[in-house]
Amino acid sequence: MSPDEKEAAITGWLNRERPIMVSKSSIMGWGINAQHCARSAFVGVTDSWEAYYQAVRRCWRFGQRREVHVHIFTSELEGAVVANLKRKEADAVAMAEALSAETRDAVRAAVTGSTRVVNLYNATKRVQTPSWLTSEAA
Repeated sequence: MSPDEKEAAITGWLNRERPIMVSKSSIMGWGINAQHCARSAFVGVTDSWEAYYQAVRRCWRFGQRREVHVHIFTSELEGAVVANLKRKEADAVAMAEALSAETRDAVRAAVTGSTRVVNLYNATKRVQTPSWLTSEAA
């Protein structure tokens, strides 16, 4: 297809004049708001978890009113690529959780104007409890 034909096809789909769009993540995966779409299929995979993530997020955006279903079709020969994508997804989730934990106290301090002060103490001497504190009269 020529660039003009591609643009017309994409615009027609975005305007709901075409019920189905067949494309590649490299064309449709970036910068398009497709929250009218709730069904997506990927035939084959690449090592780019970011391209997959962005392509899925085109449908799963603010304004989406339906549950989004994503189907991925791969061959047995792509097993290593699928495993690599799953690892990258786990890494992305772990990084997001770590960033959230790191920024929580900073955001709280910025919003409330308070900070958490921690005084770490490592005892070097054994403390003896005073007798008046351990007596039954206390």
